[in-house]
Amino acid sequence: MELQGRLPEIRKSGLSLAAISYDQVSTLSDFAKRRGITFPLLSDPGSDTIKRYGILNTTIDPKN
Repeated sequence: MELQGRLPEIRKSGLSLAAISYDQVSTLSDFAKRRGITFPLLSDPGSDTIKRYGILNTTIDPKN
């Protein structure tokens, strides 16, 4: 099940949800609108924070 669909369950547990991506704010905003995403999508161009947390997806080329 997608994260948006689990959001009520997550919040009921007293937790919050945010996602981080190397995509630009405008791209994330458009994606959230199209998919009905209501939790924060954080933009990390250059992936500095993503790399610090060791969660960089190395299976996808960020240049595409």
